[in-house]
Amino acid sequence: MTKVCVVSGSARGLGAAIAERMSEAGYAVVGLDLGYPEDRDLSTLPDEAKPGVYPVHGDISDRDAVLKLVAVVNERLGGPHVVVNNAAWIHYALLPDVEEEVLDRMIAIGIKGMVWLSQGAAKAMGDDGGSIINITSITSTTGFPRATMYGALKGAGASMTRQLAVELAPNGIRVNAVAPGFVPTPGSLDVVDAAGVDRRQSRTPLRLATPLDIANAVAFLASDQAGAITGQTLVVDGGLTVSL
Repeated sequence: MTKVCVVSGSARGLGAAIAERMSEAGYAVVGLDLGYPEDRDLSTLPDEAKPGVYPVHGDISDRDAVLKLVAVVNERLGGPHVVVNNAAWIHYALLPDVEEEVLDRMIAIGIKGMVWLSQGAAKAMGDDGGSIINITSITSTTGFPRATMYGALKGAGASMTRQLAVELAPNGIRVNAVAPGFVPTPGSLDVVDAAGVDRRQSRTPLRLATPLDIANAVAFLASDQAGAITGQTLVVDGGLTVSL
């Protein structure tokens, strides 16, 4: 049987790498992102789960849309067996420059979206078990200039990982997180200039992680090899946090 994985924020960057890696691992991957063409809706999902990436245009912050997505995936493909909460909106700002509209959207995507997809997935998984993997960040535990709001959101995701791991364990559902350091993706390069990239590289003992490094960590946590691991955060940052 082909297992099913749902990945949010999968149109580019880390999400795209995760979706592709999980497809290579044999999953039928349903990707949810506003970056996909609008004609890629639920009707375009296949009637049988086969390995591959199937994009769906949608807003992770829309609870009704997310719950409907999970229900259709469950009815048509079975599952999901794995959910990856990757969607986020990266925005750095000093405290005096934080704008309410921006913060509201960050919360809608980074926290509410994680809740809605986890909520739908837990119901669909039932007592059959499964894996929920949240993409957090080293900013959840380490202070960086201009990252207060982003770090707070990722800290919420890290806390949610621990709480849900306990709550959902009786159903055999494992909940873990991957916390990347700086990864040069289109999204991160929108907010970090070349000098910032060089500075992060110079402070990293090993090397900057790539999207594939993060995707490999997700694939491990989703696999049977991690069958006794829950409530944990796997840091993938080239050794940056241990060197600070």
